[in-house]
Amino acid sequence: HRNLIWQFTRREIESKYRGSFLGFFWLVIYPLIQLLIYTFIFGVVFQARWGRHAAESLTQFALILFCGLTAFNIFSETISHAAGMIISVPNYVKKVVFPLEILPVCRLGTALFQGLVNVVIVLIANMIISQTIQWTVVLLPLVFLPLIFLSLGIGWFLSSLGVFLRDLNLFIGLVIQILFYGAAIFY
Repeated sequence: HRNLIWQFTRREIESKYRGSFLGFFWLVIYPLIQLLIYTFIFGVVFQARWGRHAAESLTQFALILFCGLTAFNIFSETISHAAGMIISVPNYVKKVVFPLEILPVCRLGTALFQGLVNVVIVLIANMIISQTIQWTVVLLPLVFLPLIFLSLGIGWFLSSLGVFLRDLNLFIGLVIQILFYGAAIFY
């Protein structure tokens, strides 16, 4: 089903930005605005820092924060719509033979595309700030692999459960919000 997954993922990405004034620039603009907001709130207002050095710069804090937000956004984007995924496409369920298991994979593909754009932003920013890129960047796929499998597994589970529990989609939004503040992104 590789071709079908590719077509659905591409269609989902294109439809998300189609018709907007800035189009695909939102792939870069939205995460940067989100980063500025969180950096201001947690870096300036709450004076949150990582590491042992209090002299850690705000740009280093912002880069670390952006990496955490990228990983969390991949996870939350994949599972936030999972419960209503099968219900939202009744024609695929009732009128044609369709592999429903690819729907969460397509959502994950969309989230990974945004995540890839964010990783490129982090690498460019790190190159500008520190004038170097560490060799450990080649290990990024290994870091994202557990996140991908976890997101996909939960997405499959919630999409199948969402057929029977219609309120699950609303509940997932609350759980994601709790996970966001409970995750070690800010502290």
